[in-house]
Amino acid sequence: MTFYKLVFIVSACLLACHPKPPQQDAKVWEKVHLNFRALDADGLMGPAKGKVAMHYEFCIPKNEKMWEKVQKIDPTAQRQTTAKGRIACRTDQWLILGVTHQKQYMRVLYDLASLPFVASIEETVFE
Repeated sequence: MTFYKLVFIVSACLLACHPKPPQQDAKVWEKVHLNFRALDADGLMGPAKGKVAMHYEFCIPKNEKMWEKVQKIDPTAQRQTTAKGRIACRTDQWLILGVTHQKQYMRVLYDLASLPFVASIEETVFE
């Protein structure tokens, strides 16, 4: 076997083992209203010696199966059963809070926004 055939076979195997991520739908990102310019690669913002995570919120129907889907996507998700948040969840919805400081936070946000029952993801401002 020649060197070039070996390189081709190894390259083909690597590509097969690491397929490209699926194409993202730009419409999904329209549901996410966060200032991504303020965030670094770790999902943190602020000065070098005072970086903090950005918090976000969204509403989901009061449904355990939907809550389980959210938890599988976002390990930082916290369910608020009585609060309405700035996003103003309805009485038939739960407020969900999450944090950008996590692995692949952009993918997490995309996957959350892809859920048909998530209408909007907004930045949480604590006062």
